[in-house]
Amino acid sequence: GDVNVNLTLFNSTAANVALNADGSLNTSGGWMSVADAKTLLGKLSIPSNQHIEFDGIDISALSSYYTNYEVALNVSDDTYAISTPIADQSVAYFISDGVPNRELSDGDDEETGYLDQVHVDTWSNFISTNDIDLTVIGIGNNLSMDYLNEVQVDPDKSAIEVADVTTLTEVMLSTVL
Repeated sequence: GDVNVNLTLFNSTAANVALNADGSLNTSGGWMSVADAKTLLGKLSIPSNQHIEFDGIDISALSSYYTNYEVALNVSDDTYAISTPIADQSVAYFISDGVPNRELSDGDDEETGYLDQVHVDTWSNFISTNDIDLTVIGIGNNLSMDYLNEVQVDPDKSAIEVADVTTLTEVMLSTVL
């Protein structure tokens, strides 16, 4: 059947992104075809300044080098239901270097660390309510998997560590049912 892709990029902020009909970047997001997702992903880069770029130009909404999981979880939840196509299965991947270093100062039961429980609970409810098969992947060596395992709210799964980024495609394909 048809496959639809919804992509949220994040650093200290987050943006749900898609391609416009003319091939430009839409930072208001939405759903896109696999072909459009491949095109979009092929135009993304993270140069030495750690800003996320599309076609060599900074994505202004994502021009920071910090990592904030709370904002990523919130934006993914907020944008998912916008014109969601009908699907037989919903699969989500949360991919990170595993090193959050910022959090929202939102007054929601601020806790020690970079991922407050209120955000994890909201994320867990979102994943469960939408019957999403979630896979959380950390890319790099010697990662602290603690935060990634908090994001992996499926009690039957643990976050996956991918030491060699060249194996990411293989790892992701192995998770598809």
